[in-house]
Amino acid sequence: AIANLSFGGNLICCRVPAYDIPTLRAFAVGVSLGFAFLGQSLLFVLGKFAWYQPFGVLFAVTSVYAAVFAWSDALQHAWNFLPSSKQNDLPATNAGTKSLHRFWTLPFEKPKVGDVFLRNIWRQPTPEALKTTVSPANGVVVFTTGMTALFASLSLLQLRYLLLGPAGMMQLSIAEPDFCHWSALQALLAIVANNFGTFAGTLVIQRQTSQKKAGFYNAIGLLVPVLNIVTFLVLNRGCTTISDFVRLITLPAAH
Repeated sequence: AIANLSFGGNLICCRVPAYDIPTLRAFAVGVSLGFAFLGQSLLFVLGKFAWYQPFGVLFAVTSVYAAVFAWSDALQHAWNFLPSSKQNDLPATNAGTKSLHRFWTLPFEKPKVGDVFLRNIWRQPTPEALKTTVSPANGVVVFTTGMTALFASLSLLQLRYLLLGPAGMMQLSIAEPDFCHWSALQALLAIVANNFGTFAGTLVIQRQTSQKKAGFYNAIGLLVPVLNIVTFLVLNRGCTTISDFVRLITLPAAH
């Protein structure tokens, strides 16, 4: 998983031009979220061991970085969308009609790693770049980036590990073994959903689908972990209520 995410991060810096900040930011969010949810999965498997503590702290910090990046992406798209209030979708070329939106028409310049994964958090594209971006501010993009930001906020639950430490995770794994096992798999499922949304974005770049369809695919991917939560509650309704589940996902200290 780490190799796959690292390869994806390198690919961003090679394929997307430096001026297309919205697209670079979207893919950077996907990579950072992948690492954040990988850490959340490992937390419930290895968090009880003392040697894992430095890695747990690193992944907790990564979750904050990913959430800040995701919310910055969502809010900037919403801000750019409000003045225009118009749909600026990128249709697929195989739909039989010529696209009205031409992207990446400016001279290509390879982005710097520092820009992609740090400075783009607050940087805004130029007006000329906004006209040629693959990720124009429209209703579909605002909705999917907002959903992704909410999705990213779940990874912040790892911050509780900073207080619990290995001893607290050991007690939780003994007190709630089924929940810990499910949580590890749930975080892996979140990685799959995140990668699915990123893959949908690459299809837009390749003009294999439109933004509206990609947004629909991304929404389906985001719903998969939600459905998994419902399944857990149904299968464990005899011993886990909704209030118990809410308490568990905040990683309570075991008594």
